[in-house]
Amino acid sequence: MITPRLNKGMDPVLENRSDTSLAAPRARRRVCVIGNSYTGAVKRAYQLGLVDTRGHTLNFFANPGPNFINLRLDGKRIVDAPFSDGGSDDVDDYDAFVVYGDTPTPVEIRTFMDGLSTESYSRQVRAAALRERLLQSHAYRICGQLLTAQDRPVFLLSRNYSVEECRGNGDVAERTDALFAEAIRPACHIPFPVPLFGGDGHPLPDLYSGSLNVDGVEPDRIEQPHHHLVHLNQTGGALVLAAVLEGVEAAFPPPPFTAAAEKPQAALLHRLRRWVSA
Repeated sequence: MITPRLNKGMDPVLENRSDTSLAAPRARRRVCVIGNSYTGAVKRAYQLGLVDTRGHTLNFFANPGPNFINLRLDGKRIVDAPFSDGGSDDVDDYDAFVVYGDTPTPVEIRTFMDGLSTESYSRQVRAAALRERLLQSHAYRICGQLLTAQDRPVFLLSRNYSVEECRGNGDVAERTDALFAEAIRPACHIPFPVPLFGGDGHPLPDLYSGSLNVDGVEPDRIEQPHHHLVHLNQTGGALVLAAVLEGVEAAFPPPPFTAAAEKPQAALLHRLRRWVSA
């Protein structure tokens, strides 16, 4: 599991080490993040190094608010993304894509489908209705453009704010996420980390207080008094970033352990033993 950095005093070998640290080394991936103002908190967490990216690099392309609908692909180029970090706009330069914007939440999808009873509607009609609902999301349309333009994994996050009443029940949450994942295929679903929401279904203040705009700074609270209800701060952004990286790594499993990997793995094991015996 990839987690935000917590123990700065720990030996660098052990800091943020997962249970797979002694497996064959993973290839470093280049990830393209496309979205609206929600991406600001994730980008800030990445810039501050709040999450161990394990060598993966991210580039961000965003257009906030109502202008998000202008962000799109022109052939294989990402266009109308005024908030970019200067990374390549050619989709062929990336190993994976993450779209983070206005997609309905899993709970909203479940509620929508609950309104289409199986007794009154056929499976085909329900599927067609769900697709029409998703197509109202520009983020979902961008996923479709990416899947058409290239053959690498595309991941989708829902919009931030949701009435996550199901989060108090693990079974219901799991079924809701499964329904959402099935609905957006062939894109891949990245569920929000559970700690983002409290038991009452509202954002936790310590993850949203001091929320960040698309440019990674706090907005004018007088002009945007409700900004913190739908935008994360850098700590919340770090949780989302960790979830994104876990999804990307799951799509690219490490190669089998080989003789070529034995030497660096032996060196790592030696360092671990020295640290333990110190």
